[in-house]
Amino acid sequence: MILAGFSLLEWQNPAVKSAADRLAESSDAIKYLSLLPMGILVWTFRHARSMLFPDADSRSILQRWENYQTFRDIVAVGVFYSIVFAMIGVLSGMINWKGDTIVFMIWMCASIAGSSLCALSMYVAEIEMTENFKKYGGKL
Repeated sequence: MILAGFSLLEWQNPAVKSAADRLAESSDAIKYLSLLPMGILVWTFRHARSMLFPDADSRSILQRWENYQTFRDIVAVGVFYSIVFAMIGVLSGMINWKGDTIVFMIWMCASIAGSSLCALSMYVAEIEMTENFKKYGGKL
C-alpha cells in the first residue's frame, strides 16, 4: 500500500494530478471521503466483537480454546490498523489542500483502501468462523 502511494507520487500522471486538483476544489467531497475510514472503523469494531463472542457459540467454546488469546491478539491488531487508517483519513480531511494536492489525495486513498482491506479481512474471517461453528459446533 505504501509502495503504491510512493509510486503514484513519483509517477504523477497528469490525470491523477487533475483528479486531485478537482477533489481539492470540493470541500464536501473531502469531508465525506475523509470520514469514510471512520465509518469503516465503527463497522470493524462491531464485527471484531462478534468474532470474539460469536452468537453461534452459545457454550463459550471459543473462549475456552487454548489459542483464544492469540486469536484475540490477531483481532486486536486488525482493529489497531483500522484505527491508524481512520486517523490518517481524518487528518487528511483536516489538512489545507491548497499545496501539493496529489500528496493529500494519496493519503486519503491509502486510508480508504487500508481501512477497507482491514474490514474485508475481518468480514472474511467472521464468515469462516460462522461456517466452522455451524459445521463443527455440535461436535465440540
